[in-house]
Parts: sequence; C-alpha cells; structure tokens
Amino acid sequence: MTDSRWILASLAFAVCWNTPNTLPAELALEPVPFERLELPCVVLPRKSEYVIDSQREYQEWISANQHELERQFATYPVPNTNKCKDYVYPVIDFSQHTLLGIIDHGGGGSRITEERIFRDDALERYLCEAVVETSSLEFVSEGASWLLIPKIKANYTVKCEKQFRYLN
Repeated sequence: MTDSRWILASLAFAVCWNTPNTLPAELALEPVPFERLELPCVVLPRKSEYVIDSQREYQEWISANQHELERQFATYPVPNTNKCKDYVYPVIDFSQHTLLGIIDHGGGGSRITEERIFRDDALERYLCEAVVETSSLEFVSEGASWLLIPKIKANYTVKCEKQFRYLN
C-alpha cells in the first residue's frame, strides 16, 4: 500500500468525476452516502477540513466556535446576529456518524457546489472531493460544506481535495 497508489486513485477520481462507474476496478473505491447539514452560525473555517468523530470533539468545536462568534460580534457588530446567539447545534449520534467539514477558502464569490466521498478499504482512507465555483468578485468569502457520513472506520484517514471552477 503506497502513496503512489493513492495519487493514482486521486487522479482517476478527478478524471472520472462526471462519469459514474468508470474508475478502474483495482482502485475499489466505495461511494459513501452523506447528508448535508446546514450550520449557519459557524465562523471557524481556519482549517481546510474538519473530521469530528466524537461527542467530546464536537463539544470542543462548538465551544471554540461560540467563543469566536462572541469575539467577532463584539469587534464587528453585524445586524441580525441574534439568530446565532440562540442557535442550537444539531444533535449527532457519533456512535453512528462522523461530521466532515470541507472549507473552500476561495476568494471572491465562491461556494461549494458538489461533493463526493469514497472509501478505499485497501488504503484505509476516505477521499472526499468538492467542486468550488468561484468568480472574480472583489470580496473574500469562505464557504463550508458540512457532511454527516456513516461512522469512519477505526484507523482510517480522510483526505479532502477541492476542484476549482472559475466562472468569469
């Protein structure tokens, strides 16, 4: 099990993005179902990805996010922030699920428009890909896609990659 096989899998994945069932059989990538979660009051996109796999990690993430929300609102008052002061985060059963956050860090008006997740049992890894559409608008934005997936297998790693589509 080498990293070169993982690179080959990533390249094949990118080539076959819009062509279902065309990945070479030896790569054995299994599609992973997911549910998108709307988390409108999250302001912690400082990492490229989040893999939250336990209630403890989730509570720590919520606390850090709440602290950052309070700091930002104290520094830069924003109209209609009351919805975030009373925001209730979704309950997640981490014995059954893992929460993935894919952050786009795009410039201009960027947003994640597509996601795909695969599991490679041979390499004990998950591959998540996101398509980020971005334009040349002059403001900077960061978007995120929060995905609830079946519990990640023990000792498996997660690798997220982004494909950028420039609209202008």
